[in-house]
Amino acid sequence: MPYDFAIRASSLAEYFDCGARWQAKYLLGMTMPSGAPALIGTAVHAGTAAFDTRRMLGDEASTEEAVEFAADAIKNPQSEVRWDDFRPSEAIEIASKLTLDYCRNISPGFTYRKVEMKLSAFDIKASNGVVIHFTGKMDREYVEERPDQEDRYGVLDFKTGKQVVGADGEVKVSLSAAQIGQYELLSLMATDSVKRPHLAPAMIVAMPTAGKQKPKAVRVDSPHRLLIGDNEHKGLIDIAADIYKHDLFVGNPRSMLCSKKYCPAFAKCRWRMTGE
Repeated sequence: MPYDFAIRASSLAEYFDCGARWQAKYLLGMTMPSGAPALIGTAVHAGTAAFDTRRMLGDEASTEEAVEFAADAIKNPQSEVRWDDFRPSEAIEIASKLTLDYCRNISPGFTYRKVEMKLSAFDIKASNGVVIHFTGKMDREYVEERPDQEDRYGVLDFKTGKQVVGADGEVKVSLSAAQIGQYELLSLMATDSVKRPHLAPAMIVAMPTAGKQKPKAVRVDSPHRLLIGDNEHKGLIDIAADIYKHDLFVGNPRSMLCSKKYCPAFAKCRWRMTGE
């Protein structure tokens, strides 16, 4: 069926954080250079994917090769980068350290079935009639082996950034729950596992790019419930459809990303009143 608008899992949180910024980027097509923190995330994905792909195929995985992949992603970016948060050498050092830590201390604890897989898009008709085209690329699908029972499969997603792990050492799950919920929903829609008890808890691997905290994995039980809602709470799918249908793309000047560094519409944003 024809859809009204598309939304990537990676942009779902931004949709609700600042509708005006999301609209500018994803509906109006306004662009701007990405920042060094985003490139670090891309580099970590490249390095860890190289390592885990070898593991999944039964080949010997090399941490040195993984670090090289991460460093190369920063040395040869695929798009324009804004270098005002980190110098390239700093970005390489951070990405290499995170990649190495993951390969040594987190990856061995998981058995993967899929690595960096583009999920099949799925159209969902909201209660108000708006059809949303959901897309996403899943970092990992891991296998939870259960003796004397059928294996279960779960979604695993990487998160890099300064704020992904708090000072108390706890992963800030709420920052990523909606996004990983969309991955989980897309994964479920691609199979009939929604009808069977084969859904393992989703996992977030948080990799802090600053501070003394180490990468850490945490489980999140059925985050797709945030999207579909229940008898007491409206799901994000219906809320997103209402925003679109009634053009409620309200700006959020208090957003941490309300800056010319992150928003292509910042200079002309009508929601950002600056006074005389």
